Amino acid sequence: CYGERSEVGQANPLRPGFSDSRLFRPGDERWISWAIYLGKGFPVGVNTWQLVAQWKQLGGLEEPILSLAVRAGRWELLATPADPRARRGFRRFPVGTVHTGRWVRFTLGVRFSTNARDGYVELFGDRGRGGPTRLLMPRTHVATLKVDPAQGSRPVASHARIGIYRDRTIHGTAIAYYDDYVVAATRQAAEAGVGAR
Repeated sequence: CYGERSEVGQANPLRPGFSDSRLFRPGDERWISWAIYLGKGFPVGVNTWQLVAQWKQLGGLEEPILSLAVRAGRWELLATPADPRARRGFRRFPVGTVHTGRWVRFTLGVRFSTNARDGYVELFGDRGRGGPTRLLMPRTHVATLKVDPAQGSRPVASHARIGIYRDRTIHGTAIAYYDDYVVAATRQAAEAGVGAR
């Protein structure tokens, strides 16, 4: 890999005998809700890439199509172009200040598509304040699935990964805890599965 990684993933690689029902495919609309706790001393002030959640296309194909990052003291939702050969169209959405030592809840709404006019993301969260989630990022149209140029630009299914994946220039131990990761068809159902902190 390109840096230091400690992640849990669903469905990459696929294995015979295991269901691929946890994959995200074109046209799927999903709500993904989870809680994350960054331990004291987590390097929140670094000015390089440091991912704590990904919705990553199967196989390689460069950067994940969607990810949540911690950089320069801020939470950022990152979106990359559908075509892995693209050198522009990378988007960074700041969604709040990072605080360590407290549970934070996020709920991500996604329509999965290779077409930026059809795909979208929106993000809700409590940013560690407790209580109901509130809008952190309004619905924004972006590509939410990659294409595989070697396969006639066919869409590539994505899967979830949680954990730390960071630039190897970041030193020291980082601790992150995750809880209540839920994927559902509605925001209400996803957030009902996330316990109050």
